This record gives sequence, structure tokens and C-alpha cells, in this order.
Amino acid sequence: MSRITRGLVGIALNSVRNRKSLEPSRLAAAYGWFHGEHLVSPPAISKQRHLLHTLQSRNHRIFVEAGTYKGETTAFFVPYVDQVISVELHDGLFAAAERRFAREPKVTLVHGDSLIEIPKIVANCSSPPLVFLDGHFSGEGTAEGQEMEPAESTLSRLADVTPAGTTIVIDDLRLFGSGLSGFPQLDAITSAARAAFPAAVIRAGLDSIVVETPGEPLTGACDASGS
Repeated sequence: MSRITRGLVGIALNSVRNRKSLEPSRLAAAYGWFHGEHLVSPPAISKQRHLLHTLQSRNHRIFVEAGTYKGETTAFFVPYVDQVISVELHDGLFAAAERRFAREPKVTLVHGDSLIEIPKIVANCSSPPLVFLDGHFSGEGTAEGQEMEPAESTLSRLADVTPAGTTIVIDDLRLFGSGLSGFPQLDAITSAARAAFPAAVIRAGLDSIVVETPGEPLTGACDASGS
């Protein structure tokens, strides 16, 4: 298959992307991987199932998310946890999420920059949450906060406020060190995680870096109003 033909096929596959997600369709992802495109993201449902497996294996009952976007991951976790807290900076996306989850008591939405809001939320958790850091700028239709990719700085701010037993999942492992503007080198992220959590297990997940801090799960909640 020629490069031009591959390009046209790739465009066609991506044209059927789920508009509720920034990730490619399953078919587009498989096509990209088959042709060695290492910067192609896994489909959204794959990431959600990986997060769910991580959450359940660590016995978390609270899911804290940086970047609501269309609310698909937020909605995915509602049946599995006691509380979902999601931070969104983009005015339009936040307003849409408010409408979508207006009658869902488990969901709390916070309007603001995840770099600022996530540490505040986690500091007010009496039970260790799973924290999903996916709040970076992703182009048109999303918002950019103080930093284009705030994960490294967020880790340092979480160091002194995170309950024992918290799990932090940093999305888009494939982009760190890729040369994409705003994304630091991979070792900068892993070094920041180790500096913040010296006793944690730091491992690779599905297109993610997983930081598992030691500690036993406790019953409790996160007070997002303190943010």
C-alpha cells in the first residue's frame, strides 16, 4: 500500500471517530498500530476499562478526574464508585457537563484549572481516590490552563496533600518525550512522581503512568467544596 493510499485510508478511518472522545475509533487505532504508528492512542473504552481495573484492584470508591471533556469517562465511572469529581476549565464543556449530570448525585463538577483544583480536592479527601490526570490542552474545543501539560507540576503539588493509598494515573504516556509541544520528557514525569512519592510503585499502564502510593483503603469522601 502506497503512502498516499495509507494516508487516505487513515483519514477515512478517523472520520468515523466517536465525537464524544478525543481518542480514535477502535478500527482507526488498530490500523495505526498495525502500521507501526506508535503515537496513535488506544480507544477511549480501552482506557476506561484499564482505569476501572486499576480502581477495583486498589479498592477505590472515589474517582477524581482532570478534564471532563464530553463527560464520557465521568459517566462511565458512576456505577462503580461512590463519588466522581471532575475538573473542567473550558466554559462550554463545563456548562454542557452541568446539564448532563444535573440529576446525578454522585457527580461533582469543578470549574477551573486542574493544576490548581486537583490538589485542593485531593487534600480534602478522607478516603484515598484514584486520580486521573488528563487535563492537558488538546487543541480546538478545549482550554489551556497555566501549563499546556500540567501533570509534572500537579505531581509536585500533590506530594504533601495526598492520602495514603491514593493511585494517580497520568494519561498519554506515548506523548511524553515525543517532541510534541508542551509535553516534557518521559523521565521528567517519572522523576517528578518519584520525588513526590518516594515509596510509591511507579509502573506503566495502558498508555499511562500509574503511581500507586502505599496505604490501606478507608471509607470516606472528598469535599470538593473546599476547592
